Amino acid sequence: MEGKTIFPAGTANKIDVFADTSQLKGAGDFHKTAHGALAAEAVDQSARDLALSLGMGIKNTYTRHTDGTGVMVSHVNRGTPCAVAGLQEYDIITAVGGFTCTGVSEFGTLLSKALESGPAEIRLNRDGRRNVVLSLSSK
Repeated sequence: MEGKTIFPAGTANKIDVFADTSQLKGAGDFHKTAHGALAAEAVDQSARDLALSLGMGIKNTYTRHTDGTGVMVSHVNRGTPCAVAGLQEYDIITAVGGFTCTGVSEFGTLLSKALESGPAEIRLNRDGRRNVVLSLSSK
């Protein structure tokens, strides 16, 4: 297999470049993994953009205080649909539209779908209270 080695500007790391990466052992798996990671980042960013358009910041929850599922509200802007709905900083959103929410990507998908038919039911945990229910409108 023919290829060449390049050194990207400003680095000492070499990269082997091949015309046909399918002949490399594991190249397909690497490509799928890299492509999947990029796609997941794009979905996460889309979910964050949707949340920001409604007035809140979000991030995945992975703490010993939760069961590892849900999305944490990192901030809520005044006068926005999220503020009107009653969302607060540090709320842990556990379900949207009746479906369990396990992370940022899923949150974006569920919220987008739920808002198509009107206000979305949001279930969350707040200050030790579980299953607090709010209604979030896109306007």
